[in-house]
Amino acid sequence: MQTQKNQIQDLPEEPTVQSIPCLPIGLDVRINSILPGNGSKLRATASVGMNGCFAVRGVKLYEGPKGLFVNMPSYKAANNQYKEYCHPVTKEFREQLEQAVINAYKQAALQGQAPANQPPEPLPMKVDVRINTLTLNSGNQRASATANLNDSFALKGIKVMEGVNGLFVHTPSYKSGEEYKEHYFPTTKEFNEQFHNAVLTAYDEAIVQSQEAAGQDYPEQSGIAQSM
Repeated sequence: MQTQKNQIQDLPEEPTVQSIPCLPIGLDVRINSILPGNGSKLRATASVGMNGCFAVRGVKLYEGPKGLFVNMPSYKAANNQYKEYCHPVTKEFREQLEQAVINAYKQAALQGQAPANQPPEPLPMKVDVRINTLTLNSGNQRASATANLNDSFALKGIKVMEGVNGLFVHTPSYKSGEEYKEHYFPTTKEFNEQFHNAVLTAYDEAIVQSQEAAGQDYPEQSGIAQSM
């Protein structure tokens, strides 16, 4: 068995296959804060729940020349451009999400506060995962990945990490006070297990694919889900 040091491998690109029609995603929007303007275009911040089992923090509603529009949580890349951690991948779902946030904002503005909505019953959610890069024997990170929920919503910045208890899935996070919070995350135990297992299964399959393509052995990895 050959030992690979600082092995970083980009997997070959695969064509994107879009299922038509896409599976539906039910949305539950919570307006966290309403901002008065004062020269700023930011009007509100929100959290968006999907199918009662997944949530996105840090969604922002802005006022632009053509009206209200939604920005998903993002980060500043090396080229000084902003890239989203997650986003709709179809025109139809982008319109659905944007309208749901705008409607929740208007309702909250009329009531003077965000309404307390009852969490919806969880619905099934399909998870498709692509391993983008394998990083072997280089720190604790083993791979980077992207995922797609119900063929409609893309998740970026997913990492497969090696911890003291084995492999686990890490999603993008930010510091809030003294703690770190995830930009997006499963909200039920069942979907948490489904999501993490989907990522780790894709990782195991990518290892096998890489071995077959390169004709060499890599250290065996065991994909066992572990939540953060």
